[in-house]
Amino acid sequence: MDPIVIAAMAKWPNVPEVFGWLSLSARGDWRLRGERIENTALKEFIRRNYQADAHGRWFFQNGPQRVFVACEQGPLIATLQAEGILLHTGVATTVSAVWLDSAGSVWFSTPHGPASLDDRELEGWQQELQCNQAPATDEQVLACLAGENHTLQWRGLQVMSLEAPALTLGFVALPTALPTADAQQK
Repeated sequence: MDPIVIAAMAKWPNVPEVFGWLSLSARGDWRLRGERIENTALKEFIRRNYQADAHGRWFFQNGPQRVFVACEQGPLIATLQAEGILLHTGVATTVSAVWLDSAGSVWFSTPHGPASLDDRELEGWQQELQCNQAPATDEQVLACLAGENHTLQWRGLQVMSLEAPALTLGFVALPTALPTADAQQK
């Protein structure tokens, strides 16, 4: 997190949270009220100050204010690299688990959080799939999509089927305010 952001948080600790303004597309584009953010400096500032809270809600810390992010797909968007993946935040990372959901989306567990593969990368990802140490056939991939346990592997990791990405991977796609202590007591 930027030092200026940390200083602002200390100076103004009780700034209201913001919901419904900032979103992340399935291809890693930031959108402000539905419009794609084009300003490079603003995109970099968001990337450097983007993280999750303890409830799985992802946000951008804008000075003292948390701006929660609605995720069209996942909270992190990945592209393929030779040794792992590159997140839309510009961070190269490793993968510890991989899933394929019923819609054909690929999901990764990374040290930085759950990531969804940019759909433009699906063909390259599928070309790397193995089944019994041979290239996976389309039928084997379709069987995995149907929830059948085939031994599909990607870069040595077993590809597992996934029913509910947000629930299983622990993120909130459309974050909202948490109930206050007063509301919980009523």
